[in-house]
Amino acid sequence: MGQLLCLDFDGVMNSYTSGWIKEDPTYLPDDAVPGCFAFINQARQHFDIVIHSSRLRYEGAERSMRNWMVREAQKQGFNLQDAEDIEGNVTFSVAKPPAHVTLDDRAIQFNGVFPDLDAIIDFRPWNKRANLIDRSVAPRRMTPDDLFEILLKHVGDTRLSDFEKDKLSAASDEINVFLLG
Repeated sequence: MGQLLCLDFDGVMNSYTSGWIKEDPTYLPDDAVPGCFAFINQARQHFDIVIHSSRLRYEGAERSMRNWMVREAQKQGFNLQDAEDIEGNVTFSVAKPPAHVTLDDRAIQFNGVFPDLDAIIDFRPWNKRANLIDRSVAPRRMTPDDLFEILLKHVGDTRLSDFEKDKLSAASDEINVFLLG
């Protein structure tokens, strides 16, 4: 495959609701983020998966993380053999590798323009923000029709040209990336 997809561990794979447990950084009491292992299982068909974590500085951390992966993949519906297959086909790194893409809960994508410092000062990872979206409900893609219904509710009856419908479709794709990741 060749291209790397790097996943941060805490806050991306591990829900990290307990935070850092300084007495034992290898102790992982939290559940996986919903959809984590289905995503990894699909992504590994296209990428080499590297899991990045500062936890790996500690003795026994990689084994603890691998055991956590098998346990949590089973909780997300994978049988033991498939869970072990997922776990066995990832690598771990304490250093951030030169990946094609990195998924991290504590990053802002740089788009060529430096962000306002207030955006950095006020930054909160997804799991520390006010819940604008009920993530306990299984997510689904928003269709252009869904977006049109919302638009009608807030704007009123309107007629759209084919060009405007195409723009609405593109907007629904961007909204889906924001909502569903």
